[in-house]
Amino acid sequence: MVVVKTVVAEMMSQVVLTDTRQQAKVVYPLLPTVFAIIICWCGGCNNCVEISDFWEANHDFLLENVPNLPCQPVSHDTINRLVRTVRFSNLNDFLVTFCTRLIESKRNSSMEPRILALDGQTPGSIEYEPKKDPQGNLYMDRRAYNKLYYVTLQDTTNRLSLAQTEVQDKENENKACERLVKMFFLENCIVTTDALNTQRPLAELIIKQEGDYCMAVKDNHKTLCQGIKKAFDEHLDEAECYKSEAEKAHGRVEQRTVFALPVSLLTSRVLGEWKEDAETIFMAITESTIVKYKTKRENEVRFFISSVSFDTPDIAKIGYRAIRSHRGIENSLHWVLDMDYGQDLAQMKNRDFIKNRLVLNKLSLNIVRIAQKKLQKGAAPVSVARARKILGYKPELILECMTEYFINEKGELAS
Repeated sequence: MVVVKTVVAEMMSQVVLTDTRQQAKVVYPLLPTVFAIIICWCGGCNNCVEISDFWEANHDFLLENVPNLPCQPVSHDTINRLVRTVRFSNLNDFLVTFCTRLIESKRNSSMEPRILALDGQTPGSIEYEPKKDPQGNLYMDRRAYNKLYYVTLQDTTNRLSLAQTEVQDKENENKACERLVKMFFLENCIVTTDALNTQRPLAELIIKQEGDYCMAVKDNHKTLCQGIKKAFDEHLDEAECYKSEAEKAHGRVEQRTVFALPVSLLTSRVLGEWKEDAETIFMAITESTIVKYKTKRENEVRFFISSVSFDTPDIAKIGYRAIRSHRGIENSLHWVLDMDYGQDLAQMKNRDFIKNRLVLNKLSLNIVRIAQKKLQKGAAPVSVARARKILGYKPELILECMTEYFINEKGELAS
Protein backbone atom coordinates (compact mmCIF):
# COMPACT_ATOMS: atom_id res chain seq x y z
CA MET A 1 0.00 0.00 0.00
CA VAL A 2 1.26 3.44 -0.92
CA VAL A 3 1.78 5.82 2.01
CA VAL A 4 -0.20 9.06 2.19
CA LYS A 5 2.90 11.24 2.12
CA THR A 6 3.86 9.75 -1.25
CA VAL A 7 0.41 10.54 -2.66
CA VAL A 8 0.57 14.10 -1.29
CA ALA A 9 3.98 14.51 -2.94
CA GLU A 10 2.49 13.31 -6.24
CA MET A 11 -0.37 15.79 -5.92
CA MET A 12 2.08 18.58 -5.15
CA SER A 13 4.10 17.68 -8.25
CA GLN A 14 1.03 18.49 -10.37
CA VAL A 15 0.77 22.02 -8.97
CA VAL A 16 2.82 24.89 -10.32
CA LEU A 17 3.07 27.89 -7.97
CA THR A 18 5.03 30.95 -9.01
CA ASP A 19 7.03 32.25 -6.04
CA THR A 20 8.06 35.89 -6.51
CA ARG A 21 9.79 36.21 -3.13
CA GLN A 22 13.54 36.56 -2.61
CA GLN A 23 14.48 32.91 -2.21
CA ALA A 24 17.43 33.61 0.10
CA LYS A 25 15.02 35.00 2.70
CA VAL A 26 12.31 32.33 2.34
CA VAL A 27 11.48 30.49 5.57
CA TYR A 28 8.18 28.92 4.51
CA PRO A 29 8.38 27.21 1.07
CA LEU A 30 5.30 28.23 -0.90
CA LEU A 31 4.02 24.87 -2.19
CA PRO A 32 4.17 22.85 1.08
CA THR A 33 2.76 25.78 3.03
CA VAL A 34 -0.17 26.24 0.63
CA PHE A 35 -0.95 22.51 0.88
CA ALA A 36 -0.95 22.75 4.66
CA ILE A 37 -3.25 25.79 4.42
CA ILE A 38 -5.66 23.78 2.22
CA ILE A 39 -5.74 21.01 4.84
CA CYS A 40 -6.43 23.57 7.57
CA TRP A 41 -9.17 25.20 5.47
CA CYS A 42 -10.91 21.82 5.11
CA GLY A 43 -10.73 21.39 8.88
CA GLY A 44 -13.16 24.24 9.49
CA CYS A 45 -10.85 27.28 9.37
CA ASN A 46 -12.31 30.42 7.80
CA ASN A 47 -9.52 32.94 8.44
CA CYS A 48 -5.79 33.24 8.96
CA VAL A 49 -5.97 33.23 12.79
CA GLU A 50 -7.91 29.96 12.79
CA ILE A 51 -5.43 28.44 10.31
CA SER A 52 -2.53 29.40 12.59
CA ASP A 53 -4.24 27.77 15.59
CA PHE A 54 -5.11 24.61 13.62
CA TRP A 55 -1.54 24.45 12.31
CA GLU A 56 -0.11 24.62 15.84
CA ALA A 57 -2.56 22.04 17.21
CA ASN A 58 -1.84 19.57 14.37
CA HIS A 59 1.77 20.47 13.61
CA ASP A 60 3.12 16.94 14.10
CA PHE A 61 0.47 15.53 11.76
CA LEU A 62 1.25 18.14 9.08
CA LEU A 63 5.00 17.51 9.36
CA GLU A 64 4.44 13.78 8.98
CA ASN A 65 2.31 14.04 5.82
CA VAL A 66 3.36 17.19 3.91
CA PRO A 67 6.86 16.98 2.39
CA ASN A 68 9.31 19.85 3.06
CA LEU A 69 7.03 21.59 5.55
CA PRO A 70 9.02 23.82 7.95
CA CYS A 71 9.26 22.63 11.56
CA GLN A 72 8.22 25.87 13.26
CA PRO A 73 4.61 27.08 13.71
CA VAL A 74 3.33 29.87 11.47
CA SER A 75 1.75 33.20 12.42
CA HIS A 76 -1.52 34.46 10.99
CA ASP A 77 0.30 37.42 9.40
CA THR A 78 2.61 35.06 7.52
CA ILE A 79 -0.37 33.03 6.29
CA ASN A 80 -2.03 36.22 5.09
CA ARG A 81 1.08 37.25 3.14
CA LEU A 82 1.50 33.79 1.61
CA VAL A 83 -2.12 33.58 0.45
CA ARG A 84 -1.73 36.99 -1.18
CA THR A 85 1.53 35.83 -2.81
CA VAL A 86 -0.04 32.90 -4.64
CA ARG A 87 -1.18 33.72 -8.16
CA PHE A 88 -4.89 33.13 -8.60
CA SER A 89 -4.33 31.32 -11.90
CA ASN A 90 -2.02 28.78 -10.22
CA LEU A 91 -4.53 27.97 -7.48
CA ASN A 92 -7.40 27.82 -9.97
CA ASP A 93 -5.39 25.37 -12.12
CA PHE A 94 -5.03 23.06 -9.13
CA LEU A 95 -8.80 23.24 -8.53
CA VAL A 96 -9.37 22.24 -12.17
CA THR A 97 -6.82 19.38 -11.98
CA PHE A 98 -8.27 18.02 -8.76
CA CYS A 99 -11.89 18.18 -9.98
CA THR A 100 -11.02 16.61 -13.32
CA ARG A 101 -9.58 13.63 -11.44
CA LEU A 102 -12.77 13.35 -9.39
CA ILE A 103 -15.00 13.49 -12.47
CA GLU A 104 -12.93 10.87 -14.32
CA SER A 105 -13.37 8.48 -11.40
CA LYS A 106 -17.17 8.85 -11.60
CA ARG A 107 -17.57 8.94 -15.36
CA ASN A 108 -18.44 5.26 -15.76
CA SER A 109 -20.98 5.22 -12.92
CA SER A 110 -23.79 6.78 -14.95
CA MET A 111 -24.57 7.34 -18.61
CA GLU A 112 -26.89 10.28 -17.88
CA PRO A 113 -25.53 13.65 -19.02
CA ARG A 114 -23.88 15.78 -16.36
CA ILE A 115 -25.48 19.16 -15.73
CA LEU A 116 -22.99 22.05 -15.50
CA ALA A 117 -24.28 25.43 -14.32
CA LEU A 118 -22.74 28.84 -15.04
CA ASP A 119 -23.53 31.69 -12.68
CA GLY A 120 -21.93 34.83 -11.25
CA GLN A 121 -21.65 36.15 -7.70
CA THR A 122 -20.26 39.15 -5.82
CA PRO A 123 -19.11 38.59 -2.21
CA GLY A 124 -21.44 40.80 -0.21
CA SER A 125 -19.45 42.32 2.68
CA ILE A 126 -15.95 42.68 1.24
CA GLU A 127 -14.44 46.13 1.74
CA TYR A 128 -13.75 47.28 -1.80
CA GLU A 129 -11.24 49.93 -2.73
CA PRO A 130 -12.77 52.94 -4.53
CA LYS A 131 -11.67 53.74 -8.06
CA LYS A 132 -9.57 56.77 -8.86
CA ASP A 133 -10.00 59.37 -11.60
CA PRO A 134 -7.16 60.16 -14.09
CA GLN A 135 -5.78 62.76 -11.64
CA GLY A 136 -5.55 60.16 -8.85
CA ASN A 137 -8.46 61.51 -6.80
CA LEU A 138 -10.91 59.06 -5.24
CA TYR A 139 -14.44 58.92 -6.59
CA MET A 140 -16.86 59.81 -3.81
CA ASP A 141 -19.72 57.82 -5.35
CA ARG A 142 -19.76 54.36 -3.69
CA ARG A 143 -21.19 52.88 -6.90
CA ALA A 144 -17.75 53.48 -8.42
CA TYR A 145 -16.11 51.04 -6.00
CA ASN A 146 -14.09 48.42 -7.81
CA LYS A 147 -16.10 45.35 -6.81
CA LEU A 148 -14.96 41.79 -7.40
CA TYR A 149 -17.42 39.93 -9.60
CA TYR A 150 -16.66 36.36 -10.59
CA VAL A 151 -18.29 33.46 -12.44
CA THR A 152 -18.24 29.80 -11.37
CA LEU A 153 -18.73 26.64 -13.40
CA GLN A 154 -20.48 24.16 -11.09
CA ASP A 155 -20.99 20.45 -11.74
CA THR A 156 -24.44 20.27 -10.15
CA THR A 157 -24.70 16.52 -10.81
CA ASN A 158 -21.71 15.76 -8.57
CA ARG A 159 -21.96 19.00 -6.54
CA LEU A 160 -18.40 20.04 -7.40
CA SER A 161 -17.02 23.47 -8.29
CA LEU A 162 -14.89 23.02 -11.39
CA ALA A 163 -13.36 26.49 -11.84
CA GLN A 164 -13.95 30.19 -11.41
CA THR A 165 -12.83 33.35 -13.20
CA GLU A 166 -13.07 37.05 -12.50
CA VAL A 167 -15.18 39.35 -14.64
CA GLN A 168 -12.57 41.84 -15.78
CA ASP A 169 -12.99 45.60 -15.93
CA LYS A 170 -14.99 46.78 -18.96
CA GLU A 171 -16.29 43.31 -19.83
CA ASN A 172 -19.55 41.53 -19.10
CA GLU A 173 -20.32 38.16 -17.53
CA ASN A 174 -20.64 36.47 -20.93
CA LYS A 175 -16.91 36.77 -21.66
CA ALA A 176 -16.05 35.23 -18.30
CA CYS A 177 -18.43 32.33 -19.04
CA GLU A 178 -16.71 31.74 -22.36
CA ARG A 179 -13.30 31.54 -20.67
CA LEU A 180 -14.59 28.87 -18.30
CA VAL A 181 -16.20 26.80 -21.06
CA LYS A 182 -12.94 26.80 -23.06
CA MET A 183 -11.19 25.06 -20.16
CA PHE A 184 -13.19 21.81 -20.39
CA PHE A 185 -14.14 19.08 -22.84
CA LEU A 186 -17.93 18.88 -22.46
CA GLU A 187 -18.83 15.49 -23.90
CA ASN A 188 -22.07 14.15 -22.33
CA CYS A 189 -22.62 17.46 -20.52
CA ILE A 190 -25.47 19.97 -20.62
CA VAL A 191 -24.44 23.53 -19.71
CA THR A 192 -27.21 25.64 -18.17
CA THR A 193 -27.34 29.42 -17.84
CA ASP A 194 -29.76 32.09 -16.73
CA ALA A 195 -31.27 34.50 -19.25
CA LEU A 196 -28.39 36.98 -18.88
CA ASN A 197 -25.97 34.50 -20.48
CA THR A 198 -28.31 33.27 -23.21
CA GLN A 199 -26.02 34.51 -25.95
CA ARG A 200 -24.98 33.02 -29.29
CA PRO A 201 -21.17 33.17 -28.83
CA LEU A 202 -21.44 31.15 -25.60
CA ALA A 203 -23.83 28.63 -27.18
CA GLU A 204 -21.52 28.16 -30.17
CA LEU A 205 -18.54 27.63 -27.87
CA ILE A 206 -20.40 24.96 -25.86
CA ILE A 207 -21.20 23.10 -29.09
CA LYS A 208 -17.57 23.44 -30.19
CA GLN A 209 -16.49 21.81 -26.90
CA GLU A 210 -18.75 18.81 -27.73
CA GLY A 211 -21.41 19.75 -25.16
CA ASP A 212 -25.07 20.79 -25.21
CA TYR A 213 -26.75 23.84 -23.75
CA CYS A 214 -30.06 24.60 -22.05
CA MET A 215 -30.54 28.36 -21.71
CA ALA A 216 -33.31 30.40 -20.16
CA VAL A 217 -35.19 32.73 -22.50
CA LYS A 218 -36.80 35.92 -21.23
CA ASP A 219 -37.64 39.31 -22.66
CA ASN A 220 -33.99 40.15 -23.33
CA HIS A 221 -34.69 37.96 -26.41
CA LYS A 222 -38.21 39.25 -26.85
CA THR A 223 -38.97 37.85 -30.30
CA LEU A 224 -37.63 34.41 -29.39
CA CYS A 225 -39.48 34.37 -26.06
CA GLN A 226 -42.78 35.34 -27.67
CA GLY A 227 -42.25 32.75 -30.41
CA ILE A 228 -41.65 29.96 -27.89
CA LYS A 229 -44.71 31.00 -25.88
CA LYS A 230 -46.86 30.98 -29.01
CA ALA A 231 -45.58 27.53 -30.00
CA PHE A 232 -46.62 26.06 -26.66
CA ASP A 233 -49.98 27.83 -26.78
CA GLU A 234 -50.73 26.26 -30.17
CA HIS A 235 -49.10 22.81 -29.80
CA LEU A 236 -49.26 21.96 -26.10
CA ASP A 237 -51.24 18.78 -26.80
CA GLU A 238 -48.36 17.49 -28.97
CA ALA A 239 -45.65 18.24 -26.42
CA GLU A 240 -43.63 15.64 -24.51
CA CYS A 241 -44.38 16.04 -20.80
CA TYR A 242 -42.71 15.19 -17.50
CA LYS A 243 -44.32 15.91 -14.12
CA SER A 244 -42.31 15.67 -10.92
CA GLU A 245 -43.56 14.42 -7.59
CA ALA A 246 -44.91 17.03 -5.20
CA GLU A 247 -42.21 18.53 -2.97
CA LYS A 248 -42.89 20.02 0.45
CA ALA A 249 -40.36 22.54 1.74
CA HIS A 250 -40.21 26.06 3.22
CA GLY A 251 -43.91 25.95 4.04
CA ARG A 252 -44.91 25.27 0.43
CA VAL A 253 -45.98 22.29 -1.62
CA GLU A 254 -44.59 22.56 -5.14
CA GLN A 255 -45.05 20.49 -8.26
CA ARG A 256 -43.11 21.06 -11.46
CA THR A 257 -44.09 20.15 -15.00
CA VAL A 258 -41.81 20.42 -18.04
CA PHE A 259 -43.08 20.33 -21.65
CA ALA A 260 -40.82 19.82 -24.68
CA LEU A 261 -41.40 20.65 -28.35
CA PRO A 262 -39.13 20.52 -31.42
CA VAL A 263 -37.58 23.82 -32.40
CA SER A 264 -38.82 23.26 -35.98
CA LEU A 265 -42.18 24.69 -34.89
CA LEU A 266 -40.55 28.14 -34.79
CA THR A 267 -39.99 30.15 -37.94
CA SER A 268 -36.53 31.11 -39.18
CA ARG A 269 -37.30 34.76 -38.45
CA VAL A 270 -38.07 33.97 -34.81
CA LEU A 271 -35.06 31.69 -34.35
CA GLY A 272 -32.49 33.87 -36.08
CA GLU A 273 -29.00 32.46 -35.46
CA TRP A 274 -30.38 29.88 -33.00
CA LYS A 275 -31.53 27.78 -35.95
CA GLU A 276 -27.91 26.68 -36.45
CA ASP A 277 -27.84 24.31 -33.45
CA ALA A 278 -31.05 24.60 -31.36
CA GLU A 279 -33.15 21.41 -31.37
CA THR A 280 -35.68 21.66 -28.52
CA ILE A 281 -37.70 24.25 -26.63
CA PHE A 282 -38.92 23.73 -23.07
CA MET A 283 -41.67 25.24 -20.95
CA ALA A 284 -41.40 24.75 -17.18
CA ILE A 285 -44.45 25.35 -14.98
CA THR A 286 -44.19 25.46 -11.19
CA GLU A 287 -47.41 25.10 -9.19
CA SER A 288 -47.08 26.21 -5.57
CA THR A 289 -49.41 26.10 -2.57
CA ILE A 290 -48.76 27.75 0.81
CA VAL A 291 -49.47 25.02 3.37
CA LYS A 292 -50.37 27.24 6.33
CA TYR A 293 -53.07 29.19 4.51
CA LYS A 294 -53.88 26.57 1.86
CA THR A 295 -53.49 29.33 -0.70
CA LYS A 296 -52.44 28.52 -4.25
CA ARG A 297 -49.91 30.95 -5.70
CA GLU A 298 -49.83 32.06 -9.29
CA ASN A 299 -48.08 29.53 -11.52
CA GLU A 300 -44.50 30.36 -12.48
CA VAL A 301 -43.89 29.80 -16.21
CA ARG A 302 -40.40 29.82 -17.75
CA PHE A 303 -39.07 29.11 -21.23
CA PHE A 304 -35.81 27.54 -22.40
CA ILE A 305 -33.99 26.76 -25.63
CA SER A 306 -31.65 23.78 -25.94
CA SER A 307 -29.36 21.98 -28.36
CA VAL A 308 -30.37 18.55 -26.97
CA SER A 309 -32.08 16.60 -29.77
CA PHE A 310 -35.86 16.36 -29.47
CA ASP A 311 -35.59 12.69 -30.49
CA THR A 312 -33.62 11.89 -27.32
CA PRO A 313 -35.53 9.38 -25.14
CA ASP A 314 -37.26 11.05 -22.16
CA ILE A 315 -36.44 14.48 -23.55
CA ALA A 316 -38.89 16.20 -21.18
CA LYS A 317 -37.29 14.48 -18.18
CA ILE A 318 -33.83 15.54 -19.36
CA GLY A 319 -35.12 19.09 -19.67
CA TYR A 320 -36.53 18.87 -16.14
CA ARG A 321 -33.15 17.69 -14.80
CA ALA A 322 -31.30 20.52 -16.54
CA ILE A 323 -33.75 23.22 -15.44
CA ARG A 324 -34.06 21.97 -11.87
CA SER A 325 -30.34 21.32 -11.46
CA HIS A 326 -29.38 24.86 -12.44
CA ARG A 327 -30.77 25.99 -9.10
CA GLY A 328 -28.15 23.76 -7.49
CA ILE A 329 -25.44 26.38 -7.97
CA GLU A 330 -27.40 28.68 -5.65
CA ASN A 331 -28.49 26.06 -3.11
CA SER A 332 -25.41 23.82 -2.90
CA LEU A 333 -22.69 26.40 -3.62
CA HIS A 334 -23.46 30.09 -3.09
CA TRP A 335 -25.69 29.54 -0.05
CA VAL A 336 -23.20 27.11 1.55
CA LEU A 337 -20.27 29.48 0.96
CA ASP A 338 -22.19 32.33 2.57
CA MET A 339 -23.55 30.38 5.56
CA ASP A 340 -20.89 27.75 6.35
CA TYR A 341 -17.77 29.54 5.09
CA GLY A 342 -18.80 33.07 6.12
CA GLN A 343 -17.95 34.39 2.68
CA ASP A 344 -20.39 37.30 2.90
CA LEU A 345 -18.97 38.27 6.30
CA ALA A 346 -15.38 38.49 5.08
CA GLN A 347 -13.99 41.97 5.65
CA MET A 348 -11.02 42.05 3.26
CA LYS A 349 -9.49 44.70 1.03
CA ASN A 350 -6.66 42.94 -0.80
CA ARG A 351 -8.00 41.61 -4.11
CA ASP A 352 -5.35 38.86 -4.42
CA PHE A 353 -6.28 37.51 -1.00
CA ILE A 354 -9.99 37.70 -1.82
CA LYS A 355 -9.66 35.80 -5.11
CA ASN A 356 -7.47 33.09 -3.59
CA ARG A 357 -9.79 32.74 -0.60
CA LEU A 358 -12.71 32.13 -2.97
CA VAL A 359 -10.78 29.30 -4.65
CA LEU A 360 -9.75 27.85 -1.28
CA ASN A 361 -13.40 27.87 -0.23
CA LYS A 362 -14.44 25.92 -3.32
CA LEU A 363 -11.54 23.48 -3.10
CA SER A 364 -12.30 22.87 0.56
CA LEU A 365 -16.02 22.41 -0.15
CA ASN A 366 -15.25 19.81 -2.83
CA ILE A 367 -13.21 17.81 -0.32
CA VAL A 368 -15.92 18.21 2.34
CA ARG A 369 -18.45 16.81 -0.18
CA ILE A 370 -16.33 13.64 -0.38
CA ALA A 371 -16.18 13.50 3.42
CA GLN A 372 -19.96 13.84 3.70
CA LYS A 373 -20.43 10.56 1.82
CA LYS A 374 -17.88 8.79 4.02
CA LEU A 375 -19.45 10.10 7.23
CA GLN A 376 -23.06 9.40 6.30
CA LYS A 377 -24.65 6.53 8.18
CA GLY A 378 -27.98 5.34 6.90
CA ALA A 379 -30.37 7.77 5.25
CA ALA A 380 -29.59 10.78 7.44
CA PRO A 381 -27.28 13.20 5.54
CA VAL A 382 -24.33 14.92 7.20
CA SER A 383 -24.40 18.71 6.85
CA VAL A 384 -21.42 20.68 5.55
CA ALA A 385 -21.01 22.43 8.91
CA ARG A 386 -20.97 19.11 10.79
CA ALA A 387 -18.59 17.50 8.29
CA ARG A 388 -16.13 20.39 8.60
CA LYS A 389 -16.23 20.13 12.39
CA ILE A 390 -15.53 16.37 12.25
CA LEU A 391 -12.65 16.98 9.82
CA GLY A 392 -11.21 19.42 12.35
CA TYR A 393 -11.12 16.56 14.87
CA LYS A 394 -9.85 14.02 12.32
CA PRO A 395 -7.30 15.68 9.99
CA GLU A 396 -6.28 12.25 8.70
CA LEU A 397 -9.73 12.02 7.08
CA ILE A 398 -8.98 15.23 5.14
CA LEU A 399 -5.94 13.61 3.52
CA GLU A 400 -7.89 10.41 2.91
CA CYS A 401 -10.51 12.41 0.97
CA MET A 402 -7.87 14.42 -0.93
CA THR A 403 -5.82 11.40 -1.97
CA GLU A 404 -8.56 8.84 -2.60
CA TYR A 405 -8.82 9.58 -6.31
CA PHE A 406 -5.04 9.39 -6.80
CA ILE A 407 -4.91 5.75 -5.62
CA ASN A 408 -6.14 2.85 -7.79
CA GLU A 409 -7.90 -0.34 -6.67
CA LYS A 410 -4.54 -2.05 -6.03
CA GLY A 411 -3.53 0.62 -3.52
CA GLU A 412 -0.98 2.11 -5.89
CA LEU A 413 -0.61 5.58 -7.37
CA ALA A 414 -2.99 5.96 -10.31
CA SER A 415 -1.39 7.04 -13.57
